Amino acid sequence: MKNLITKIFIIIILVFAQNAIVHAQNLVPNWSFEDTVACPIGINRVGDAFGWINFRGTPEYFNSCATPLSHVSVPSNSSFGYQCPANGNAYCGLIAYATGLPNWHEFFGIQLSNPLISGQKYYVSFKVSLSDQSLCGCNKLGVLFSSVKLPLDTFGTTTLINFAHIYTNQIIIDTISWTTIHGSFVADSNYKYIIIGNFFDDSSTDTIRLYPITLCSSYYFIDDVCVSIDSLTCEIPKGHNVCDTTVSIFETNLNKETYIIYPNPSNGKILIELPYINEATISIYNLLGQLKWVKIFLDKTIAIDLFGFKSGIYIIQITQNNQIFNKKLIIN
Repeated sequence: MKNLITKIFIIIILVFAQNAIVHAQNLVPNWSFEDTVACPIGINRVGDAFGWINFRGTPEYFNSCATPLSHVSVPSNSSFGYQCPANGNAYCGLIAYATGLPNWHEFFGIQLSNPLISGQKYYVSFKVSLSDQSLCGCNKLGVLFSSVKLPLDTFGTTTLINFAHIYTNQIIIDTISWTTIHGSFVADSNYKYIIIGNFFDDSSTDTIRLYPITLCSSYYFIDDVCVSIDSLTCEIPKGHNVCDTTVSIFETNLNKETYIIYPNPSNGKILIELPYINEATISIYNLLGQLKWVKIFLDKTIAIDLFGFKSGIYIIQITQNNQIFNKKLIIN
């Protein structure tokens, strides 16, 4: 009898221990975007990160396995800038604020490995870094939990809900390091999905402009997403990443001059600020890689009117001093 009681006691302890381990885990699958469905071949491919879903706009998936011509390689992704991952070989990115299109913010998310338990306190964290091609930084980046898989563009083109379960009032302008956004909340439902972005409208979002111009666009890289009942689980340290073994092919990007393109998104009229007063070839391609427009300039400030271009996403390419610069351009 004594052995039976001891055995039952041990089983009970093991069950509680296993439950504690499960609940202390990070509930976000593929939290560092390392698992791939396929190597991304271009922009608007967040679904190539296993499990992750596009909820609005054209969020990107960046991975070192991508080719330089894809514009989404790591650490150098020519359309967006240069950034090493917080961990591993990959991260994602989104537009958090942009003048030119009212309330144009992008969102992506994933189904949690287990639903949240109503009444349970959870800790949430994720890391962000401002793209060095952004014209400004903003606040209100955060996460929203949902019980259902929301349809694409569920918030509409102009309407935002001005609520998030966790968000920051800090205006993040660091383009070198990763900033951790974190917080805790008590779940009021059995939420199944976590969604990342800026859920506050333009009038509720504060910005800091990085250049002396009135237009503003904020693009952020996202990495190391965590949801857990254990706060220590979400204190994810900076770990080994692809830059630890990256060869000198990327080194020229570390000190590259800044090419400024604004507004972006645009109605077709854009200004380009070049770092040199040398001959520059401006080319514009569609997402199929087809050349749609090209012209040679000798000015430092260039005004371009893409009248007649259909609304959509294009790649604008600048060739100057034997260097090539690419950036995503949204025309509405």
